[in-house]
Amino acid sequence: MAAFQSTWWTMIERAGRGDPDAALEFARRYQPAVIAFVRRMGVPAGEAEDLTQEVMLRVFCRGVLDRIDPSRGRFRNLMCAVARNVVRNYRERQRAGKRAAIVQSLDALQADIADAVDEPDFDREWVRHLLDRALDRLRTQYPQYHAALTAAVDSDEPRDRLAARLNLSPQQFKNALHRGKQKLAQFLRGEIREYAAGPQDYSAELRHVAGLLDHPADDES
Repeated sequence: MAAFQSTWWTMIERAGRGDPDAALEFARRYQPAVIAFVRRMGVPAGEAEDLTQEVMLRVFCRGVLDRIDPSRGRFRNLMCAVARNVVRNYRERQRAGKRAAIVQSLDALQADIADAVDEPDFDREWVRHLLDRALDRLRTQYPQYHAALTAAVDSDEPRDRLAARLNLSPQQFKNALHRGKQKLAQFLRGEIREYAAGPQDYSAELRHVAGLLDHPADDES
């Protein structure tokens, strides 16, 4: 358990204590998924960025990070609940024609915590974020594998043409593609492990992510 909590959960604890570097890293990690989720809920791009900042402010200003217990479920479920309630408040302000204060009441915080349940749309955005991070690692550490994998995914051309475009023989392309898939899976597992609270949580997350990858949303299939 300690080996898992020494990474991301330690970062969350530091952010909750006011460490500015940890707070910036926390925001950097969660903002892409939050923005995408807010956009998925129908909020325009510019306003989605503003609402994402509101999500982060609510998390930090109301002491949410101080209340986190890794044994009580996925932290991203709480982030999702905060985002969902921020969007709900935004729509209420639109209907009322008023602007409310960004920092919500303690009642709003309790609602966020109570609403912290699985949300498939947010989970898909989270998995997409993890995949992006894994792909970035693949591109940085194994650019040839990344190029082969990207070419195979993005094009319907025959493999021999893709190989020639990358100055590889068909066998070299096949090997690079195979190794690229292996490395990507390894990096994705590493990303999942970093956020896990312990071995059991890690195993559960692997199954959860595999299920999301095997069954994408209808509008993405």
